[in-house]
Amino acid sequence: MYKDDVITETSQIPLPQSFRRALVFGTGLSLLLISIVTAKNMWEYFIVNTTSIDEFLTLVFSAWGISYVIFLWISFLLIGIKNLKGCAWTALRLGLKSGDIHICVDSVLNARQDKVQEECGISTELLKTDGSRLWIIGLLSLLVFAYFLTIDYIDFITLPVRLISIGVISTLYYFYDLTIHEFSKFRKDLDGWGDYQYLLKKYLGIGGAAVQS
Repeated sequence: MYKDDVITETSQIPLPQSFRRALVFGTGLSLLLISIVTAKNMWEYFIVNTTSIDEFLTLVFSAWGISYVIFLWISFLLIGIKNLKGCAWTALRLGLKSGDIHICVDSVLNARQDKVQEECGISTELLKTDGSRLWIIGLLSLLVFAYFLTIDYIDFITLPVRLISIGVISTLYYFYDLTIHEFSKFRKDLDGWGDYQYLLKKYLGIGGAAVQS
């Protein structure tokens, strides 16, 4: 399918349907679990390690990581509880009554997923959407990561490693926000099918104008 059914206006974005809303709730709760486990790890580590520069840097990096995770779980839970349109950023602003939704790769993927559920219900067609696959893979990955943060029986997975990992994950997600997400805002050529690959090629300046999903 070529990109010929684009979503260009916020009026084309439907309210979250039940399947995505459930995935959003699961994602938000997984992120909440990760923040709780990380806070526990930080307390256990820094109650006895507060003297060296590397310990201070670990504190700063893990504090940044948990702060961004807290932002994300608040945003996702707001989407689920208040049934909000849009991506995590607009969900937080809408939840605080200070912003509007915008067209971006995340809101378009969500819109396509919701439109397919409206037309086909919970079906194999819904599971084939990019939005469904990304939400499911993301949720499972977060659950695996939450388990990783609790591991204390493998020598090389130390407390500092677990604390640094939360900073690394948050940094990568924030880097995505600053690059692909920002690049995708207010575009008129997104349809919710293969948009990440399409945008990455555009961002890097490779590939042709027509992209097949």
